Amino acid sequence: MKCSLCSTATTLFSTYKERAFYKCPNCKAVLLHPDFYLDAPTEKARYDLHSDDVSDKRYQNFVMPLVDVVTKNYTPKAIGLDFGCGKTAIVKYVLEQKGYQVQGYDPIYFKEEALLLQTYDYI
Repeated sequence: MKCSLCSTATTLFSTYKERAFYKCPNCKAVLLHPDFYLDAPTEKARYDLHSDDVSDKRYQNFVMPLVDVVTKNYTPKAIGLDFGCGKTAIVKYVLEQKGYQVQGYDPIYFKEEALLLQTYDYI
């Protein structure tokens, strides 16, 4: 299977609940095999169940490990993409509160294809 981010050949990383995950040796992405993807209506229905209040400190704390990686490895001048940002783009929101420049892309809620044609310092 090729990496959906950089097109490099991936290798089996793990299986969990009978689903196969692959890892890209180039960009280090861990990807679910497409055979296990939800169909679009089921995926949206599942995401719509989430409580995505960006002002909720518990929700902010949930994404802090990712935010911490970005703030430790990049300056606010770096440009990032919150890929799969969901309804409220919580990672984008928290990073912007810290002065970072982040775009939000989500195939369900913010499908702005032009964002995928740009380059980013981190995704």
